[in-house]
Amino acid sequence: MKNDFILSVVWNKKGELKKDGTAPVFICVYSNNKRKYYNTKICIKKDDWDAKRQLIKKTASNAIDKNKSIALIKDKIEKHCFKMVENENFNIDFVFDCLNTDKKNDFILFVENLLLTDKNKTDGTKKSNLIALKKLKKFKTPILFKDVNYQLIEDYNNFLLSDNKKKSTIATYLKCFKAWTHNAYKKGLLQKLPFENYSIKMPYIEKNYLNENEFAIIENSVFQSDIYNYCRDVFCFGVYTGLRISDIIRLTPSNIIQENNITYIQTNIKKVNKLLKIPISELFNGKAIYIINKYKKNDNDLLFNILNTSKLDKCLNKIAIMLNIKHISIHTARHTFATILLNKGVNIMVVSKLLAHSNLQTTQIYAKLLDNTINDNLKNIKW
Repeated sequence: MKNDFILSVVWNKKGELKKDGTAPVFICVYSNNKRKYYNTKICIKKDDWDAKRQLIKKTASNAIDKNKSIALIKDKIEKHCFKMVENENFNIDFVFDCLNTDKKNDFILFVENLLLTDKNKTDGTKKSNLIALKKLKKFKTPILFKDVNYQLIEDYNNFLLSDNKKKSTIATYLKCFKAWTHNAYKKGLLQKLPFENYSIKMPYIEKNYLNENEFAIIENSVFQSDIYNYCRDVFCFGVYTGLRISDIIRLTPSNIIQENNITYIQTNIKKVNKLLKIPISELFNGKAIYIINKYKKNDNDLLFNILNTSKLDKCLNKIAIMLNIKHISIHTARHTFATILLNKGVNIMVVSKLLAHSNLQTTQIYAKLLDNTINDNLKNIKW
C-alpha cells in the first residue's frame, strides 16, 4: 500500500445533531481509499464551523482554546503517522494509538512503539507482526502489563480457536506475542515470562523443494520473455547460494569478495543479524558467479532489481506450469539448496552454517525430507 496519508478536520461526520444543536469535531486520516476518524469530543454548532479553513470561527465561544486543543491532537496524530511512514510500517488502523494517555502501563502501546522503532525486521516479519498486533487488539484492548500472564495467553488462544484460525496462523500470532513479552521482560516491564510454561503447538508444514532433476529443468529452460528468464535466474541464484530473497535483494558487488582464490558472498543476514560468508565458487560449480556477472552494473548498484516478491512468485508459478513441474516460490529455492547439498553428502552442520540457522533442529527438517524421498524411491523398486 502507499504510505501517503492526508489529515483533515471535519465537523458532524455522522450528520446527526445533539439536542442542543451541536455536533462533534473529528480528526480524519485518509490513506489508500480508507478513512479513520477520531472524535475530539469538542462540540459546536454549524454556524460556528469554518469548513474551508477547518477551524472553529473566532466568533464562537472559547474558539481559541478549542482550536488549540484540536491543533494539538492533530499535530500528535500527524507526528505519529510520519514516524510510521519513516519506519516503512504505516498502518491506518494504528494512527490514533498515540492518543492513549496510559502509556506507562499499556502493553499494546509498548508493542506498537517496539514495531515502530525496530529497523532490523524484514518487511515480511514486520507485516506479520502488525497483523498479529491487530488481532491481539481485537481480542482485548487496552492490555496492561499486569494483565499479561499465563491465563491471558490461554484466553487469547481460545479466542483465536473460536475465530476459526488455522493452527499455523494461531502459532504465528502466539510466537509474535511471545517475542513481545520477552522484549518487555528484558526491559524490566514484566516481572515474569508468561510463556515460560506455555507450549506453542507448531503444526508440521511440508517444505516444498525440487530434486536435482526437477531443478535441472528450470536451469536449462529458455523463454522468449525477458521477465521469465530474469525470474528463472533469480530462482537459480537462490538455489546456488541458499539465501533468502530478503538478503538477495540487498546484494551489491561490494558483497562479492575474493580470499585465497575462493569467491565468497559476504553479507549480514537480515533475519538473524548474523554475518555470513558463502563460498559460491565452491558451490554448484560456481554458477552463482555467472549470474552475478550477468547482472552486475556499477559497484554501488543492487545486483537484482526485484520490485515485488509476490510478483516474482507469480512469475515462478507460471514457469512451473509451463515446464510441467510442481508449484514453486522463491523460498523453494532455499529448500532446494539444502536438500541437494544433503543429498550429495554434505555434512548437516555445514549446511546449517550455510543457511545461517541458529538451531540445528531447523536444518534437520531437510534431512527428514530426504528420508521421505529415499523411502518413496525404495517403494517403487521391484526386488
